[in-house]
Amino acid sequence: MDAPTDQRSYFALPTRPQNPLPPKRPPSASPPGTPSPPRTPPVIPAWTPINEPLSLPSSLSSSPEPSGNDGKVEHLSPKAIHRRGGHSRRFEKLLTKHSLTAPPAKPYSLRAKHLAVITTILHRALLEADYPRAARAFALLIRCRGIDLRPLWTIGLDLLLRKPTTTTPTNATTEKAIEYLNRLILFYPYRPRLHAHHPAIISTARRKEGDIGRMGAASALDFYPALFRLCIMQPGGLEKVRGEIEELMLTPPWPDMVGLWLMKGMVLNAIADKESDLGRRKELRAGAEECFDAVRERGGRVPEEAVWEEGMDDVEVVEGFSSDGDEDQDDDSDEAMDDSG
Repeated sequence: MDAPTDQRSYFALPTRPQNPLPPKRPPSASPPGTPSPPRTPPVIPAWTPINEPLSLPSSLSSSPEPSGNDGKVEHLSPKAIHRRGGHSRRFEKLLTKHSLTAPPAKPYSLRAKHLAVITTILHRALLEADYPRAARAFALLIRCRGIDLRPLWTIGLDLLLRKPTTTTPTNATTEKAIEYLNRLILFYPYRPRLHAHHPAIISTARRKEGDIGRMGAASALDFYPALFRLCIMQPGGLEKVRGEIEELMLTPPWPDMVGLWLMKGMVLNAIADKESDLGRRKELRAGAEECFDAVRERGGRVPEEAVWEEGMDDVEVVEGFSSDGDEDQDDDSDEAMDDSG
């Protein structure tokens, strides 16, 4: 019986044959030289839907036959990956949970290959502490057209603060780093419409909560804390930081930043610790307490070590009795005098 010649039968998937195959005869049942009868092909119904899952007979092996493409890895270009939908959301969430990013696609242009080589040299030099070579690679990288400096700004700041001969930042390197951060603030200002509004200017809390993978592009919100830390290291840096914060809080949305109020209060307390005038010191303490009240009103939390308590300024250091080591030395000398007496 021949298979139907309907055109739909060529695209239909068989579910099960209507006429099962006849059982095979043992070799001894037919005399040698007798031709075996032709097999009847299974009838494929024309109404079988195309999307119905294929059910294989139990006699077939579960392992598919090897094909010529087995063992070969298909390399896709970024455009092909984009057409196929890219990475799944589940994979992206898993990477974000562990503060990782998706592996970069294979470079498909000569310019992308050169940038990949320069980036590899930069990170290899940083791992080997070869900072002059890393600085040259970083300089080449930021001069390329279309390179966004915001993901690399911390590398540039670290390279400016390091020298081959020393690991501590000197006055000259600190001034260069401050100028570098000021330029970044001018080039990438904070815009509430483009950047997410964070409750604090300091990103330490976000790192502790595991939220670093969801941070957007860097802006002045990230550059100001690093700038304030470097300014404090300079002579008279506390007053300079205080002026920067007060000037910054004149324009919105900076007055709503909880971290900025907290930083201003801590700076005022630090200035009061070095002030010898009692009236001036009391005024600075009151200003710091007002800043901490503003933090609490906006839902923030003030660390206990940052709060000044009444009577802390009245503690005076007696000359010759300024440390525990001196106290132990005086006790030993008294015991020696008693033994000799």
